[in-house]
Amino acid sequence: MREFKREILKGMILCLIAAGTSNGEVVYRQGSTCVVSQLTDDYDVVNKTPTMSLSKSRYGISGTDLGSSFMHKGKLYFLFGDTPDIPDQEYKDIDCLAWAEVNSPSQLKLNFLTNQNKLVPIRIPGISQGTMEVPSCGISANKAMYIMHSTQWYGPTGNMERSVLAKSDDDGRTWKRIYDMSAASDHNMANARFINASMTTVNAEDYKGKLPFASGEVILIWGSGAYRKGNPSLACVPADQIENKSALRYFCGIDANSRPQWTNSEAGAADLFDHPKLGEFSVKWIPQVKHWVMLYNSRKPSGICMQTAKEPWGPYSDYTLILDKDFIQKIGWKAAYGPFIVEQFTSGNSEDCRIYYTTSSWEPYETYLMCSGLKLTHE
Repeated sequence: MREFKREILKGMILCLIAAGTSNGEVVYRQGSTCVVSQLTDDYDVVNKTPTMSLSKSRYGISGTDLGSSFMHKGKLYFLFGDTPDIPDQEYKDIDCLAWAEVNSPSQLKLNFLTNQNKLVPIRIPGISQGTMEVPSCGISANKAMYIMHSTQWYGPTGNMERSVLAKSDDDGRTWKRIYDMSAASDHNMANARFINASMTTVNAEDYKGKLPFASGEVILIWGSGAYRKGNPSLACVPADQIENKSALRYFCGIDANSRPQWTNSEAGAADLFDHPKLGEFSVKWIPQVKHWVMLYNSRKPSGICMQTAKEPWGPYSDYTLILDKDFIQKIGWKAAYGPFIVEQFTSGNSEDCRIYYTTSSWEPYETYLMCSGLKLTHE
């Protein structure tokens, strides 16, 4: 009898532990968003201090935008687009690469890629890289850098109509185009689902047959199509086959047994949720809250939105504004866009998690490191 009671008590304790650690919902800690630092120019207008990077005096960069990041050979790299007023460059608004040592968010100092004190732009042969044609994300794989870069800006519809996968074997100094990732057909964006993108690497074994590849490292690729008018989609490819476009598989829905389904056709890619506002965005796994977190800018509602999911394909939560119009106006910006999570800086725990992300402002045209607080509710 005593042994039976002990087993009942043990079961009750295990149930309580499970209840306290189960994955609930991720919620934004209201009022927690703040500017950590301005990353570009020489003077931080929000914190009223010199910037760590001193990008104007060191590199002639008074402003730029975007700033998606990825780790490569122990350094944290950042991709920037539409960097104006740099002398002796082919295009007016060049794309450029910077790196930083991974330390604390408050000590983030950008070092832009140079050659004999001259800025080295990201140049991909065979594509246009003018205004609004920019790198959206990067990843390290097979000892090389890979980036997704949008191109073929078409003013009448306000869309980048094509994206390419490009590779660098020399840490960003030179690039070559591997293949077209996505493209419009006669200005029709219906089947162009991966013009802007976000990439990360997972182990197939962690998903127990839910991915179309059974083992090894798999690169997940979230994409959006019509610029700031599209919904997100998801694709994946084995890391060692990233240069083989035919190896790409696209998430196309959930079957009757709640298992994700995949197709080899981009046209068959499913929307992950319905909020057709995506342009620049990022998605990262946040271990403290055991969820995938997607950030994207929106015009309606105005600001930076967050949606979360327990699986890469969803289901995703309703959106939450983590940076709203009131914050933007109070801080003196005209607009905020391009939220790119810097996953290496994520800190805290399930009750008080802090995510860090770059965000660009319009008027002034600068890039900032931001922080927002999250917490996990328990089911």
